[in-house]
Amino acid sequence: MKKTYLIIICLLFSHFANSQTATITAPTPACTVQTGQTYCSTTISWTATNAPDACVYIAGNSNYFSCVPGPNKTYNYAKIAGNTFNVHVDNDPNSAILATVFVQAQAAAAPSATITAPSPACTVQTGQTYCSTTIGWTATNAPNACVYVAGNSNPFSCIPGPNKTFNYAKVAGSTFNVHVDNDPNSTILATVFVQAQAAAAPSATITAPSPACTVQTGQTYCSTTIGWTATNAPNACVYVAGNSNPFSCSPGPNKTFNYAKVAGNTFNVHINNDPNSAILATIFVQAQDTVISQNCDVTIDQSQDIQTILDANLSATSTDICLSPGTYNIQNKLKLKDNQHLIGIGATPNDVVIKALNGFNHTRMMVMNGKDNVSVTNLTFDSNQIPFTFTVLVYNSTNVNLDNIVFNNLYETRGVGVKLGSFIELKNLEFNFSGFLTSVKESTWTNDSNDVLIDGVIVNGQNDGIFGRGSIACYRSFNYVVQNSVSIDSGGAGFYLNSCWDFEIKNNQINGGSEWGVDIVNGSHDGIVDNNIISNKRFGAMVIDDHSGAIGGAGQGKAPYNIVIKNNTMIGNNIGGTSNCSGVNVVLDSLNNGVDVQNSNSNNNGPLYCTRN
Repeated sequence: MKKTYLIIICLLFSHFANSQTATITAPTPACTVQTGQTYCSTTISWTATNAPDACVYIAGNSNYFSCVPGPNKTYNYAKIAGNTFNVHVDNDPNSAILATVFVQAQAAAAPSATITAPSPACTVQTGQTYCSTTIGWTATNAPNACVYVAGNSNPFSCIPGPNKTFNYAKVAGSTFNVHVDNDPNSTILATVFVQAQAAAAPSATITAPSPACTVQTGQTYCSTTIGWTATNAPNACVYVAGNSNPFSCSPGPNKTFNYAKVAGNTFNVHINNDPNSAILATIFVQAQDTVISQNCDVTIDQSQDIQTILDANLSATSTDICLSPGTYNIQNKLKLKDNQHLIGIGATPNDVVIKALNGFNHTRMMVMNGKDNVSVTNLTFDSNQIPFTFTVLVYNSTNVNLDNIVFNNLYETRGVGVKLGSFIELKNLEFNFSGFLTSVKESTWTNDSNDVLIDGVIVNGQNDGIFGRGSIACYRSFNYVVQNSVSIDSGGAGFYLNSCWDFEIKNNQINGGSEWGVDIVNGSHDGIVDNNIISNKRFGAMVIDDHSGAIGGAGQGKAPYNIVIKNNTMIGNNIGGTSNCSGVNVVLDSLNNGVDVQNSNSNNNGPLYCTRN
């Protein structure tokens, strides 16, 4: 019996001493499958006891993974779906399984990115196309990410970080995309639209006293001050018209000018230090003569009626009727007689004002009808926004001189009309329009007249009208001269000539307003347009046209001829974009008949001339 027990114990010991076992382990998760990949690498560790022929098989695979036990057996094909690894007792996938492990990879976190830029990115300065800005970007779980500008095959940046400089930001904008790979066709993780802003429109102001100063007896000039400002125009400079050297390139008040003269000078604020660049603001700076005591035949004040005095003082030679400083209210037109000279004896024209009262009972404030040797000097006409046909009408008269006169509150009215006149001088006149205009009226209107001089006239237009006749206009007249004058914001053309001949338009400035700078039509001929500055007109600088739709005239529908156009400066015209060009627009018939646009002219934004349709 004891022998039997001993045999059983020995058999049991032998069984347990030879038992076959195994272990197999792997990380959990095994590894991370990166975006765009299928597998990742991990390690498998396994042991086997009393199983010298043990091998590891992947379930479903007839080839063994490992038959040498040990740690950190590399496996390069771990996947998210996972695989079962079995330790078999023999090198046979069908033999008994001693141990098992499920090896499963995890998916990488989704790639992401950020990209930022200032808004607006930067400011494109006037005259430039681009400006510089910075782009900042990050990428997560996307080690190969790069930034591309949409439409560009080269990467902008493949290294994430802040303040990546971009020198080509534009007003139209560009789209920046963070791609998951260095490939502009790969997935976009983040995007930003980088857009610059245009610099605010440049502007300027310029001011001077009026009158600028007083030229003493025996002197030519006096000293005054000019003040000016410029906004969004860092290179702005002030030029005196016709001068190639700047007067000032540093904005500020009280810039001394020692050469103010009675004839006046035009000061222009140019956007750049270039007298041919665009004009932002302009002013006419004019000195006054020393007031000299008049040898007045009659002196009156505002308590007296002007017409009564005119009627009572007739002379076969000459009578000087002087108006003391003050405002003279009138309700009836004034009629001058032969040889009468009406003179304001204030220091400036603004000291003596003839003002129309409401209820005025005529269509003109003053008339010279069939008169000879007549003048009006050194005073102001205030039309009080009454729609006169003319403020002053010179009709069928000779040897008439209007000098140093201001016309204020012109509204739906012409300033000075000359009809059937001879030897007329309109000098140093200033026209100031006010109120909304439903039609455009001329400041000076000359019709069927000869030997007319317009010199030193300033027109401050009211640019409400789009179409209309010029601020200084000539119809069917000859020996007609306009010189040293300024037209600002005229409601029509700056200067208009319809069927006029033997004319000169010289040394003038025309700035702003609608229509053309100089408009010459209907058979006008034998003229010169010389040394004028024309800027910022809605249409082109000039037009030479048959104008077959115009009113009246011996040249009706005929192209102008024999006209020389020289030494003119044209700047920034054709703002409306409706003219054939910004320079001189000429009908072909005129080009073939003596209209000569010479190369001494200049135009900063187009050809000197073009053929008009």
